[in-house]
Amino acid sequence: MAALSYFLLFSAFYSVYYEDDFYRVSFQELGVYAELGNETDSLNAAVLHFLNTGEAAPAFERFSDKERSHLSDVKQLLNLFCLFYYVAIAFVALGFFICRKALSRMLFESGILSLALLLLLLVGSLFFNSFFEGFHMVFFPQGNYEFHHSLLTTFYPESFFYSFFAVVLKYAFVYSMIASGLGFLLNKR
Repeated sequence: MAALSYFLLFSAFYSVYYEDDFYRVSFQELGVYAELGNETDSLNAAVLHFLNTGEAAPAFERFSDKERSHLSDVKQLLNLFCLFYYVAIAFVALGFFICRKALSRMLFESGILSLALLLLLLVGSLFFNSFFEGFHMVFFPQGNYEFHHSLLTTFYPESFFYSFFAVVLKYAFVYSMIASGLGFLLNKR
């Protein structure tokens, strides 16, 4: 059940993470295009390429050593989340094969658990500045996440992450409702 909930939440995360339109719309709304112009898309592509492959595209060199260090730490964290995501997929698949009779219950309960976690995250979003700071203190304890007037914060201001987080919550809500609804419908059969 927990594996399916993790899968639902991180499927929402990856849905937004790989959605090019999200970045374009966010950068437009946040004035990043106005500030960085034509460089915006190539810088974003360089960051995402680095986070996905570990390879630094030429545009990645525009970031300072401290910014690149932080992005390396972000990459390590994303790798860990991705590993857990694949493990969750394996557990979900195994659970489906072993417990086909309990499939409806597993879907329903996982959807409900995901909704409960979403409620906690929603409460956290009401205090996003503290939530964001706490997240960074936990996952980046070495402190290399504080930048003042840097290219990285111009490119990805805190409001970008708030928007990202809000869209992830919306996707996760939809995925959780689908899982719960499907579990409910399968149970009725």
